[in-house]
Amino acid sequence: MTAYVTPARRSGKGALKWARLTADTEAELDVMAARLELQPGFRFYATATQPAYFLLSPAQRTAALSLGAQPAITETTHRPTAGPDDQIDLFEAHREGTR
Repeated sequence: MTAYVTPARRSGKGALKWARLTADTEAELDVMAARLELQPGFRFYATATQPAYFLLSPAQRTAALSLGAQPAITETTHRPTAGPDDQIDLFEAHREGTR
């Protein structure tokens, strides 16, 4: 199972930081979400430009990483926190899979 989490980013001026949790498949996303005790009703469904995901608080992001989720970047986050070989652009991977 491969799940991915983006770095936490502010959603607006003064807003809380949120990270996104996604996975290679929606079934894998559901498994990780259950391990994190996330409510299924808070899931954002896939579109043509982005995979299905959950929003995570910084504490939930840390928990997801400790459960084996991999760090990921988004096309708008080009400052990886780890080495470039450890990063996955999850939105680019999703677009390639839908072409």
